[in-house]
Amino acid sequence: MAKILCHQQYWFVLGNRSAFLLATDLQPSLLFIRPHTILSWHGITAMATSIALGSVLTVHLKAGIKAKRQVFSGLSQLTCLLALILTAALLYYGPAELRDDAITAHWVIGIFFLSFFLSHAFHASSKQKALS
Repeated sequence: MAKILCHQQYWFVLGNRSAFLLATDLQPSLLFIRPHTILSWHGITAMATSIALGSVLTVHLKAGIKAKRQVFSGLSQLTCLLALILTAALLYYGPAELRDDAITAHWVIGIFFLSFFLSHAFHASSKQKALS
């Protein structure tokens, strides 16, 4: 159950970030939600995702390492999430001169995280389908 919640949170964070991209860079005239609101939801869901991650981390990570399955993609996700937390902290609390670099790093790391997450999730679902 916690694993499903964690996956849902990841998708929600991604959806919020995509909506923010649409609202700021593409600026569609029909969009009624302000970029700040979307960014706020991104932060809130990212915090919820961190909590969900903490709830599955001890069991899921330990089991994966012990079984030696998807260790690279799992540890890569964990590394990316830690880097995302660090860059988010820099965005809020870091010096102003690092803000542009932190934004770029947060975007790039987020894209890498998404690729690791999709690889991890689809590999696991294809394994389960093959076993059943």
